[in-house]
Amino acid sequence: MPPPPAEEDLLAGPVGRPHPACGRCPSRNAAVGGSPTSRHLTGRACDVEAVFSVATVKSWGVATHIGYGSSSRKVKHIDNGPRATVNTPTVYTNGS
Repeated sequence: MPPPPAEEDLLAGPVGRPHPACGRCPSRNAAVGGSPTSRHLTGRACDVEAVFSVATVKSWGVATHIGYGSSSRKVKHIDNGPRATVNTPTVYTNGS
């Protein structure tokens, strides 16, 4: 099982591409259609570059919720919230 990437590698998007959002101010959250109770507002959620599979992210044991693209099948969102654990994360489709 490969180790999780260093945080700076996970968060740094490729040159010329937007960087993932790991925290949002309320105005940015509203602008992107985020929920008023979004975990992005408290730094407990992160939109990541869609390069890792669900199985890979699950193997790291760092997220309670994993969202993946329906087309790419790659993880786009991770967070730590209630009603799930890092051992049994909730996995769901998060857009295309």
